[in-house]
Amino acid sequence: MDKIIFSNRAIISIQNEINIYNKVETGGALLGYFDKKNNAYYVNTVIDGGPKAIREIYNFKCDLDYTNMMIDKLVNDSNGSLRYLGEWHSHPQYTPEPSDVDLESLYNMTIGYGKEVIMTIFGFIDFDIENIEKQSIAVIYNKSENAFYSIPLIFEKEEF
Repeated sequence: MDKIIFSNRAIISIQNEINIYNKVETGGALLGYFDKKNNAYYVNTVIDGGPKAIREIYNFKCDLDYTNMMIDKLVNDSNGSLRYLGEWHSHPQYTPEPSDVDLESLYNMTIGYGKEVIMTIFGFIDFDIENIEKQSIAVIYNKSENAFYSIPLIFEKEEF
């Protein structure tokens, strides 16, 4: 995979969630599709963490019942055009870096899901949509190489 492309709608959803929870970590799930021709993931739907999510300055945990229900509903409603791609969350940093806990979580998600899973992290300190490229990182775990990789993020101003 060469890149992860976010739609404008997905970017706005993340921005709104970070603005609401601007002093603590927040996050949720990413939905979209993989385009083999462009070797890219396209993220066009973002799910928030849910009403029972744990949001603390250095910790975020999704409300799994809510998140799984929303994933199932949106994937089913899309007639198969959407699929679960991974997770997103924010960090109390300007330029985020994955923690050891993040990498362990990504490893477990990838092994448990059986496919490549994306983890994107957005720095919520002085978060500014105009600087989103500097304030975000995406990481994948490659099972066959037993290695983590950072993947370029692209933020589109249109829908797909």
